[in-house]
Amino acid sequence: MQNTPLSTTRVGLKYGFFTAIATLVIGLIFALLFRSGGESSFTIFIFAIGIVYGMLEFRRANEGVLSYLQAFNLGMIVSVMSGLCIGLMSALSIAFVPAKDLAKIKDMYLQQFEMQGYKDAQLEAMKPVVDFMFSTSGAFMGTLIGWTFLGFLMTVLIGLFMQRKEDIAHNDKDFKSY
Repeated sequence: MQNTPLSTTRVGLKYGFFTAIATLVIGLIFALLFRSGGESSFTIFIFAIGIVYGMLEFRRANEGVLSYLQAFNLGMIVSVMSGLCIGLMSALSIAFVPAKDLAKIKDMYLQQFEMQGYKDAQLEAMKPVVDFMFSTSGAFMGTLIGWTFLGFLMTVLIGLFMQRKEDIAHNDKDFKSY
């Protein structure tokens, strides 16, 4: 049986899917228990854990070696994959919300902007943005772009700490004893 090398794409897709599932489950638990939307900081923590575990699996399979470029590729694939899955679920959840309830939510957002001191002209300019934000395509694109951007920032930092270069001094193949 031949041992095939593990690719960053395979690991990234796997951990992107796992991260999306964990994020959706935790988000659902927080929504049912607290109804406050306070899961965002915990979601970011889950996201970081998904990226780190993906890099650790790849590094273990690659004999402890993980270059920065591999770490960056893996982290971005995790980000895009989880963004796609969560964006799809966001779009599906908005598609099944009744129009009357969706209109109430949009009005609530506009009222929050009004309480913050926005003028009537500014509120009128925000209405198309809020309408797009609560459409299926807006929810999907917003989630995908947001997760990809957040993943980019996290991957840059996590990749710096997770990279491991091959130790040439202790590599038996390169060391010749006379």
